[in-house]
Amino acid sequence: MKLLDKNRFASAFQTMCEIFDKKNTKIMLAGYFKTLESFSIDQVEKAVSTAIGSCKFFPKPVELIEFITGGQSQIASNAQIEVDKILCYFRQYGSTRHPELSDPISKHLMSNRWVYGNWASSILESEIKWWQKEFIEAYNAYSASDVKPEIEYHDNVAGLIEGIG
Repeated sequence: MKLLDKNRFASAFQTMCEIFDKKNTKIMLAGYFKTLESFSIDQVEKAVSTAIGSCKFFPKPVELIEFITGGQSQIASNAQIEVDKILCYFRQYGSTRHPELSDPISKHLMSNRWVYGNWASSILESEIKWWQKEFIEAYNAYSASDVKPEIEYHDNVAGLIEGIG
C-alpha cells in the first residue's frame, strides 16, 4: 500500500476492532498492515467490510486475504497468472515462437515437463482445460516444495562462477 494509505488502513482496522469489540494495539495494527501490504487499500477496505458483515469473530489476516483473493492462495493465483500468460502466447504464436517466461517454475515446467514446441504443436483445443488444471497442480507442487528448479545457464558461465570467491 502507499504511504498515504496507512491512514485509510488504520481507519478501516479501527472500525473492525470496534465492531468486534477487540482492543487495537500498535503491534496488531502493524502485523495486519505488514501481512496485507501487497494488496491495494481498496481491496483491504472491501475485505474488512465483508468481514464485518460475515464473520462471527475478529478475522485473522488470512481470512481477510481469502476475502480479497476469493479463497485462492497467492501461489494459486500466481499459477493461474502463469498459465494464462502461456495460453495467451500460445493462441497468438502457436508453436512458431517460444514464450519468454520470467517465472522460474513456469520456465522449468515448459522446458522439462512440457517441452513448449512439442506441446504447442500437439495439444488439442479440447485438452487445454485439462492441461491448465495439470499445470496449476504442478506449479503449486513446485512452489510448495523445498526443491526449486535449477536456473539454466550457458557453459561459459560455469567457468566464470568457479573463479568467484
